[in-house]
Amino acid sequence: MIHSEPVSCRIYNNSYNVTQPVSSNAVNFFVHISGTSILRIENTIFESSEAFAFIISSAMPLSFRGSGKVCIFSSSRSFLNEIDNLSIGKTIISLLPQSHHPLYHGFLLDQNISSRIDQILAGLYREIYLKRSDYLDMVHINICELLIILKRIGALSEGELKAWSGKQRIWGIDDIIHFITENFDSSFSLDDLASRCALNSSYFSRAFKEQTGIPLFKYINRLRIDRACQLLKASSMTIIDIAFSVGYNNVSFFNRYFKKLMSISPGEYRRRVKG
Repeated sequence: MIHSEPVSCRIYNNSYNVTQPVSSNAVNFFVHISGTSILRIENTIFESSEAFAFIISSAMPLSFRGSGKVCIFSSSRSFLNEIDNLSIGKTIISLLPQSHHPLYHGFLLDQNISSRIDQILAGLYREIYLKRSDYLDMVHINICELLIILKRIGALSEGELKAWSGKQRIWGIDDIIHFITENFDSSFSLDDLASRCALNSSYFSRAFKEQTGIPLFKYINRLRIDRACQLLKASSMTIIDIAFSVGYNNVSFFNRYFKKLMSISPGEYRRRVKG
């Protein structure tokens, strides 16, 4: 969301690599019009060169990359809830994910539908940024039209979404970095990570180092030690508990790697930061 505005709209053309900030009490509308997009909702990936749309709670981590044309339209729930007061509102408001149970809905668009939605989103963009008189009323009307079109199409079932995301077996290094960052306390296998990218282990290791500047397991250990430092500073957990919580099952190795990276032991680090 932009400042205190109840709505925002961004249209991306050509190349894009975007991460939406996680927030509460808002809804994102993601629409892929042309080209190929890879959409990540939490740890679920959807990729297609066909037109598609998603309605996503902003409480769910969202990122997308690719080439072509996409639009991300965000609205506060309070603004969307005003649609419920319209006569047509009650028939379409059910499409919105509920704040107490973050969900998302996916839709596949044929060429005619994607062209019409493209026009609606272009209109939304103009209204939001020109802010002519009664522009919020026009935005409401455009949202209603958008939701009615999506309601007529019908959202994909949970099984269809699972099958779609299940086809995305080939990851890029960016996907691996995101996965490691979200799961740094888990056990990792070089062969498993390489296979996700359809690469052999040696080539994957070189590609990872080229992109990040450091080897894979050094990258993982840095994430773990960074988190350990936070816990040593802000919690009363024992060093053993901290070691296990950040992904080490060998306390001696944790102590050695911590000292190698921080130049002092975990105990000394805690004494210094807590004064």
